[in-house]
Amino acid sequence: MTDATRVKVLNYLVRLHFAYLVAIPLLGLASWWFVRRSSLALMIIAGFAAIAAYYALLSEQYHLTTHLPSALYVVFLGPALIMISSLLGGGLWYFFIDATFVEVGGMCAGIVVGATVKGLNEKEYGMPVILYIFMGGFIAVWGWGVLRTHGQFRWYDNIWLAVALINVGYGHSRMFISGDLELNYGGTRAAARAGADWLPGPLQDQQGFSLILVFAILIVLSPVVLGFLSYIMRG
Repeated sequence: MTDATRVKVLNYLVRLHFAYLVAIPLLGLASWWFVRRSSLALMIIAGFAAIAAYYALLSEQYHLTTHLPSALYVVFLGPALIMISSLLGGGLWYFFIDATFVEVGGMCAGIVVGATVKGLNEKEYGMPVILYIFMGGFIAVWGWGVLRTHGQFRWYDNIWLAVALINVGYGHSRMFISGDLELNYGGTRAAARAGADWLPGPLQDQQGFSLILVFAILIVLSPVVLGFLSYIMRG
């Protein structure tokens, strides 16, 4: 692969990944209507502060590694694991709920762990308590909801979701413990050995923002498209 092709692929990856991360929480909230309607209000209340913090960090601090194998790993591995779990167990709407829990919950877990470690080291307990309420509350409430909805799945269908959550949570906890608020996705050892740089979030780029809108619209419309395809195949 030539350098020009690699750069082009990376530019598309950073926009696709960013659009996925932006669209998923909105779809995750909407999906509770289809999966467990009685829990929708509770999930919106529990998720408000955590999702707001997630968007704030994402818009300002997002970076994707320029090391192509690591970028491909971070962009596609998590969604693939969640898709396997959701489609084997329940269906497409579960994917959006699970993806929201993995992405936002992984960030919340990282913040809680990082704040706890720093609070114990620096004898500062005020901030961790606030984070426990809002970030820990998201993990507890959404975790309870996910466990309830996944209770009907076979146990081995849930392994993929657990692996995806551990993968995201570990990366965020490592970041927040170090005190680094940059959301450096794909910071693998291979990327470090290659001395890879970072691609910033594409919000400041007019062309990039247009591509984000296209990707986000495609993600939002995916239930309709897949539902239509399912109807065609059944017919």
